[in-house]
Amino acid sequence: MLGRLRLFLTPEQRRHELQAPQMESLPLSRAEWTTLFITITMMMLWVTEAWHDIKIATVSVLGALALMAPFGGVIKWKDGVKAVSWDLVIFVGAALVLGKSLIETGAANWIIEQLFAASGLSDGRSVLLILLGLTSSRSRLTST
Repeated sequence: MLGRLRLFLTPEQRRHELQAPQMESLPLSRAEWTTLFITITMMMLWVTEAWHDIKIATVSVLGALALMAPFGGVIKWKDGVKAVSWDLVIFVGAALVLGKSLIETGAANWIIEQLFAASGLSDGRSVLLILLGLTSSRSRLTST
């Protein structure tokens, strides 16, 4: 540890003793206590989903509504609605529906089989070619 300090601090700075401020208590406002309570409740419901069968999305929406409730809420409804990236919500919802329909209809398996047949990788023997393809697609994703 001392070796790393030599890179960033002068000898005088290294000799100086640090004094950390001491806090006697952690004062939280009413809004912070409310947020803490709602967050802990949501996490407990997420973890115990198998017991009560309330889905994660339902818990999330109810938690958001509780945080924006007219009496006792932490933020105003208008501010909460403005904070949501609605285009991302719509995109994720559409992607989930599309993915589920591709899997249920068997179209996903058909597309995968056609891609492997067209590339000549249907027998799975060309591991090097698969790794090269994955590596090149990964490098294009990280470069943008």
